[in-house]
Amino acid sequence: MKTLGTFVITVALIVGLAGCAPGPVQYTLTISVTEGGEIVAPGEGTFIYDEGTPVTLVVFPHTGYRFVNWTGDVDTIVNVNAASTTITMNGDYEITANFTEVGDSDGGVAIPLKNPGSFVQMTIEDVDSLDPAWGYDTARGGQVQYIYETLIFWEGEKTDQFVPVLAIEWELLDDNVTYLFKIRQGVKFHNGNDLTPEDVEYSFQRAMVQDISGGPAYMFFQSLLGAKSSDEVTFTDIDGAVEVAGDWVMFHLADHAWDLPFLQISCGPWSSIVDKEWCVAQGGWDGTEGTWLMYNHPQYPGDTVLSDKTNGTGPWKLEEWDPGVQTKLVRNDDYWGEPAVFEMVITQVVEEWTSRKLALLAGDADLVYVPLINIAEVEGIEDLNTYKELPALGIEAFFFNMAIAENNTYIASGTLDGNGIPTDFFTDMDVRKGFNYAFDWETYINKGLYGRG
Repeated sequence: MKTLGTFVITVALIVGLAGCAPGPVQYTLTISVTEGGEIVAPGEGTFIYDEGTPVTLVVFPHTGYRFVNWTGDVDTIVNVNAASTTITMNGDYEITANFTEVGDSDGGVAIPLKNPGSFVQMTIEDVDSLDPAWGYDTARGGQVQYIYETLIFWEGEKTDQFVPVLAIEWELLDDNVTYLFKIRQGVKFHNGNDLTPEDVEYSFQRAMVQDISGGPAYMFFQSLLGAKSSDEVTFTDIDGAVEVAGDWVMFHLADHAWDLPFLQISCGPWSSIVDKEWCVAQGGWDGTEGTWLMYNHPQYPGDTVLSDKTNGTGPWKLEEWDPGVQTKLVRNDDYWGEPAVFEMVITQVVEEWTSRKLALLAGDADLVYVPLINIAEVEGIEDLNTYKELPALGIEAFFFNMAIAENNTYIASGTLDGNGIPTDFFTDMDVRKGFNYAFDWETYINKGLYGRG
């Protein structure tokens, strides 16, 4: 019996082993680098991957150098000239990332000037509305600021000093909650209408009347009315927040603490001045209490009359807008200030980086958005100016959910039992501090921001 049992067990083991599927085929990837740079991903050395695995390759040049190309076993590399690309593991590969000193000749030719008189820029962001009161993302704001103007604007890189635009002077009264802006005379909108103080009053009130969900109007409500949205105020409140006083426009702040922030808010594209008479003629809000609720909380970009129509005082006028494709602006020859240098500004939506890069090198584009990861591909190229690490007013952060939904699958067991977390886990300040202390800033700056943090 013992012999039979042993035989049965042995046969079972042999049958079981014979039925096992073979493991995946694996290949090695050996990566080296010439002087002048480093491999950000996956690193320098030899790595083992399963057959068919796509491996991301990212390089970063040192100061004074730029990336040239990948050489070696490069048959499955998507783009050998890209500093960020992918290789598919279908064999054992040895590849090298090559760098050269900035200024060294690599056989390139001069980039031709194909569009004299025009400025062509390529970006990755689309525009869904040209209404100044609709959004405050970069894409929309950029187009709005070509077409429209604000009362004041930033003085260079300073955040607490401003230059006059459609207002020639301004002052904060002794009560510390009332601003007066004197409106520039002799300014015309693109349709020939004169700029008036009533247009300024209407522009700010119109933004609050519309109060798009997730839009920029909250900045007006907070600074002028101490509220968060139109749901917390009456039309009388909105009407009284901004008033015309002869050649001046008066703004009543919610609190004296808003004296500087309100000026900063007034520099944004959401504070652009529109033509009241023209807006009303297009079917927009007529400026009265009787109709304001009809225009309150529009749901979609196309729900406002200025979504695809424009009439500003800026240096360029809208000629064509093809959503998802391009926007064409032509010079406003009746502009009140210095005439624009370019006769036309064309903004094209090109999501794929290689297409933008090739257009730039071919002279088909004058300015393109370059992802930080691809900067190495354009640094040091003759005829190209690379602008990076420019001053910017912004903040990056991550936030903790203080009241996680009970049906959230990420909290697992929902209790602090080693298999999950409770819904109020992040209300504990020490927990939040722990995440802060544990954050690897050095890796984030060097690997996430490629040393530009």
